[in-house]
Amino acid sequence: MECQEEPSSRKYFDRVTGPFRTIVMQERRLQMKKIITFLAVFFILFSSGGLVFANDNSLGKPSVGEVLGDVLCIRPLGVIELTFNSIFFVVSLPVTIPLGKTNEVEAFFIKGPYHFYFNRGLGEPLGKM
Repeated sequence: MECQEEPSSRKYFDRVTGPFRTIVMQERRLQMKKIITFLAVFFILFSSGGLVFANDNSLGKPSVGEVLGDVLCIRPLGVIELTFNSIFFVVSLPVTIPLGKTNEVEAFFIKGPYHFYFNRGLGEPLGKM
C-alpha cells in the first residue's frame, strides 16, 4: 500500500510552494540590499557636509539661515519663556513684597530674559548683549 500525501500536510505545502517562496525571498533580499546601499551612500555623503560647506563669517554679518532661525525659533521661544516667567513673577509677589526683593526678582524673571532674547540684532549670537 502506497502512502499518498494529503494536500493539507506541511511536506506537500513545502514541495508545492518551495520554488515560489525562494523567488520571493530573493526579491526581498535584493530590496533590502538596495535600501541598505542607499542609506549607506546617503549617510556617507551628508555626514561630513558641515566641513565642506563651512561659512566664513569674519565680517560679522549673520547669514540668512541664522536670521531665519532667530525669527522662527529663538524669538518665539523667548516669548514663551517670558510668558512663564511673568506668571512665576506674579506668583512670587506675595513672598517678595514683604521681603523687599521685588526689583531683584523682576530683574531675574523679566528683565534678564528680555535683554537676552530681544536686545540684540537678528541673527546675532545669543550671548551677545
